[in-house]
Amino acid sequence: MNKNKLITTNTKSVLKTSKDLLRTTNKILSNKHNYLNSINYKLKLNLENMREDSSVMFSPDGNYILSRQYNTKTIVVWDIYNSRILFEINSLPTTSSALFSPNGKYVILESYKTTQFFDAKSGEHVISFKAPKLMDSTVVSPGGRYIILDNPYDKCLELTDIVSNSIIKTFQIPNMYFVKSVAFSPCGDNILIGGTTGALKLLDVNTGKEMRGFEGHDGLIKSVAFSPDGKYILSGCSKNIIKLWDINSGQEIEEFLGYREGIESVAFSPDGKFIASKSWNSIVRIWDKSNRKELQEFKMFSNTDINSLFRPDGNYIAIKDDLSVKLFDINTHKAIIKLESEDDKWISSVSFSPNGKYFVSCGKYNTMKLCDINNKELIKLVSFEDSEWICSTPDGYYNCSSKAYKYLDFFDESNGILKVIDKNHSIYKEQQREKLL
Repeated sequence: MNKNKLITTNTKSVLKTSKDLLRTTNKILSNKHNYLNSINYKLKLNLENMREDSSVMFSPDGNYILSRQYNTKTIVVWDIYNSRILFEINSLPTTSSALFSPNGKYVILESYKTTQFFDAKSGEHVISFKAPKLMDSTVVSPGGRYIILDNPYDKCLELTDIVSNSIIKTFQIPNMYFVKSVAFSPCGDNILIGGTTGALKLLDVNTGKEMRGFEGHDGLIKSVAFSPDGKYILSGCSKNIIKLWDINSGQEIEEFLGYREGIESVAFSPDGKFIASKSWNSIVRIWDKSNRKELQEFKMFSNTDINSLFRPDGNYIAIKDDLSVKLFDINTHKAIIKLESEDDKWISSVSFSPNGKYFVSCGKYNTMKLCDINNKELIKLVSFEDSEWICSTPDGYYNCSSKAYKYLDFFDESNGILKVIDKNHSIYKEQQREKLL
């Protein structure tokens, strides 16, 4: 029996939405369990040199997971279907964030004055953009072809083609001093820009002309966002005020107050029914867009983008609760699942799969786990300081790099007594042999 083939087949089945495939997955898990009982071995991982992940996210197609380490700032991309590390990137010391581009084609690393693009399949460096980075985050078009770069010296924004590194369009920004926040509309035809003077403008991407201005802010606009249907926009300013606008009329619909801390980001839920905001000290507030009532206030992960906390259907959000994470139903105001950490260790990041059926979590002193939405662990993904890696299932099957066997311990349960099997035991050779099949 090829154990490594089993784990790969299991992972493929787990991530599909078909009921037939899910039934196949249950059958495979049953076969695994019986096989393990027959050989009486139990797998343990030696985590002494484990890397600690600070943030995780799924790729847009759900096939890959990107993780960023605490200390080394190494960026790791995991191939979920094949249960292995695809590649690693040694990032710059000043790297502040790592993410997939909207089309999943690139891995983007953001650092002070530099944005780097890497091929998401090979890890090869594609292009770097160096500019005075005044905006808080990299802004890439929905199709993943263009990037917005700020040019404060000429008081303009530049729409740049990522592939050819050529400037496609220049947007003049008079009377704004500096641009602090930018967002593309869902269709990519417009951009919304917020400046340090409180100016808020909607621009046409094709012509570069201003379509509409939104008057009402008198402080630095820290964050802007479009609703999923493109009919509304959000803006959050340094005066702790959030505004909801009608994009066609330019009229203010509602003003949201109550923050004592500076606003860091604003967002719509994926279904557009709810509004979310995050302060600099990671306090998140959720409002109902239809009646503008505040529904919930909670603490979130400091290094996680607010958009990634929503499940894709928009009805659930992952919230931090001391050493655990709760999956919160926004409609009923109740926590439906509590994700416990290992041995009271911190969970620092959670990301939902695009189909909303799975999530991945990580944290300081915690291993990275892929679970279903009911918090059943499917795969544990561990990388080590020497770049070796292991993927394992709860019932003991695994895939690993060629030199990762030093981090594996098998326990013999045949006599009801757990004992470490010597490293020269044939089971290690058996596992290595089957890996090469």
